[in-house]
Amino acid sequence: PEDILALDEIWSLVDSKANRAWHGFAIGRRTQQLVGWHVGNRDQVSANFFLVEIPSKDSICRSRTGPWHCYQCWLKEKHRIGQKGTGETN
Repeated sequence: PEDILALDEIWSLVDSKANRAWHGFAIGRRTQQLVGWHVGNRDQVSANFFLVEIPSKDSICRSRTGPWHCYQCWLKEKHRIGQKGTGETN
């Protein structure tokens, strides 16, 4: 069966509260395998780098994300934005 990628991001502090690092990650929901990740700022440039990190065989899967605006330009045909609490995103 085709896997569904769950794309999400978290932030962590590096050295101090003023220095945040955003971690974007893509996980196959069926396999629970990490298939792509990126560390950077929470902006469109880092989001684009994150998309490039996802292997081409996985980037054609259906995907689910939260409502962050940077995800909206990705994979429009098979992409759906889920809301918190629905279980569609991590």
